[in-house]
Amino acid sequence: MSTTSASDYVIPAFYFEVSWNSASLGCSEVKGLNMSVESMDYRTGEDPFHTEKLAGMMKFDDVVLRKGVFKSKKEYITWFEEVTKRTTEGFPRSSVTIILKDENKSAVITWNLKDAWASEFNMPDLNAKDNQPAFESIKIKYSSMEVTYA
Repeated sequence: MSTTSASDYVIPAFYFEVSWNSASLGCSEVKGLNMSVESMDYRTGEDPFHTEKLAGMMKFDDVVLRKGVFKSKKEYITWFEEVTKRTTEGFPRSSVTIILKDENKSAVITWNLKDAWASEFNMPDLNAKDNQPAFESIKIKYSSMEVTYA
């Protein structure tokens, strides 16, 4: 008879926390926490028939945060407007931290997005026939991602 410990169960993806510059940023969905390494073809002049695949540049997908619209919570549009009001020094870049938690509220995986900025703000679709909450989303671009497993 085998015993299964709590650490043997898959972690559900619905318990997470998002912060932007250390301030909590409520959201109901996070998409795009992906990174990849592009490949380069390399061939020497001595071997005209074969190429070698080498690791190239790191690539990070855009991250999309989605949340319900509340009168008192304007973090997404505020952040986006900061970017649109850039000065000659550039625009504000921030750090974004996303933490997947377990049932004990302990961090399981932490994603730190460095030099992040809001590149797109999407407002809710409006439909008088729908019985759905209004959602808004923000697309984030960033320079690098650091992933830490607890």
